[in-house]
Amino acid sequence: MNHRHPLRTLAAALTIGVGGALAIPAATASPARASSCNGVAYSPPFSTTYGDPGRCSCSTAGSPGWRQGYSFTVQGNAGGPIAIQVLGYDDRGAEQWYGVGAYSPGDSGGASVPWGNVLSTPALRAAGTYGSPGAEVTFSC
Repeated sequence: MNHRHPLRTLAAALTIGVGGALAIPAATASPARASSCNGVAYSPPFSTTYGDPGRCSCSTAGSPGWRQGYSFTVQGNAGGPIAIQVLGYDDRGAEQWYGVGAYSPGDSGGASVPWGNVLSTPALRAAGTYGSPGAEVTFSC
């Protein structure tokens, strides 16, 4: 009788992809996410550089052709537009930041970016303008 341990079977099916992200072979892949995933990112005050990425509260297991969706709202006291970038993966499975526009406080937006056959955690990062006190960006993925 052949008894295979489910975790060993899963571990054998996963491989490490480019940039340390896990890739799932196409034969076993299916998009999988929790029903409610969210995160928070901050733009640094008085700077035009991107802040540290805010990570989503859950990960996404993609499949070939999968696109990751994001929705977000700029909160708080930004003195000008806040540039938003969201994480995705290119055709080779390499991490890629996609610019999705600039938004003022109270503005909401969304994006769908390439993800593909990758298991990773969605993320968003934000940058302000000189003179801006920074802003909080809440997002779901």
